[in-house]
Amino acid sequence: QEYMLTDKETIKAFSEGRCDGVFQLDKKSVQQLLVDIHTNCFNDVVAATAMNRPGPLQQKMPELYAANKEAYENGEEIEGSYFDEYLGKTYGTIIYQEQIMKMAVEIGGMSWDEAHKITKMKLGVSKFNDYFENEYPKYEKNFVAGCVQRGIPADVAKETFKKFYHYSFNEGHSVGYTLVSTEQMYYKVHYPVVFWFSKMKYAKNESNFYKFCCNAVRDGAVVFLPHVNYSKEKTSIRKVDGEMCLQQGLADIKGVGEKAAQAIMNERKEHGIFINFDDFYDRCTGYKGSPVNKGVIEKLKEAGALEFKKKTYISRVTQYNASLYSR
Repeated sequence: QEYMLTDKETIKAFSEGRCDGVFQLDKKSVQQLLVDIHTNCFNDVVAATAMNRPGPLQQKMPELYAANKEAYENGEEIEGSYFDEYLGKTYGTIIYQEQIMKMAVEIGGMSWDEAHKITKMKLGVSKFNDYFENEYPKYEKNFVAGCVQRGIPADVAKETFKKFYHYSFNEGHSVGYTLVSTEQMYYKVHYPVVFWFSKMKYAKNESNFYKFCCNAVRDGAVVFLPHVNYSKEKTSIRKVDGEMCLQQGLADIKGVGEKAAQAIMNERKEHGIFINFDDFYDRCTGYKGSPVNKGVIEKLKEAGALEFKKKTYISRVTQYNASLYSR
């Protein structure tokens, strides 16, 4: 959605590196990169997504981007300003394959096929040496000649051409990734309960599940412990006093399992909520082959899922959320 790309709160969250759980931006390195380049628009996020890779990080490309951006915003001349037509949106920094190809074709007179080959070749890579030795001088000569005709100094042209062989990322890919990242960030900022619900529901392992719980609480959500009267099989959204909250599922408790969770849910749906522990025990274990065995009951107790005193249960939830937040 277009309005998400310019949403002030969404962009602010990017600029502060609050990207936990967001596609392509979940690592601390890229979160710090977003802070360092003073992200203030969608294009900055696209650039950060492309630069958060070993090649540009080793070449200190983010530092150049940040310095040029600051100079540009202060009205100062920046490195790469001669090529503003091609590098304006990245503040003179060569990041994308599309930038290189267009410059190579329009300034250097290369074919699109030749320009594409340049983006696939890197200085210092052995398999590239033969092609580099044979073709590089010709391509460089043509590019420098084209630059000089445009009033660009030859030494600037040579240095710029050399950068064509350093590193580049496909802009189309980066934009596509960032569209997904921005949509997720928009929901994370404006609808944190819904965002973290989806992350918790499809968490791959227990470690990720509890990491998402911590992040949800940090973003202002309340996470309720599993309970036989409120929980579904997996994490769900539950309204409490008019507020949307996260309700952990019965099967989220290690050692309970899907069959036991479903048996409890089916009994509750058919005959109503459980009044107390004895009521629960009689209804869920009083038949042959019940998946709610002694081991499951112990796990439910440990998790607080069999706490029928409301005040005690809420107290445990409060302590649990405080513990998650402190992590």
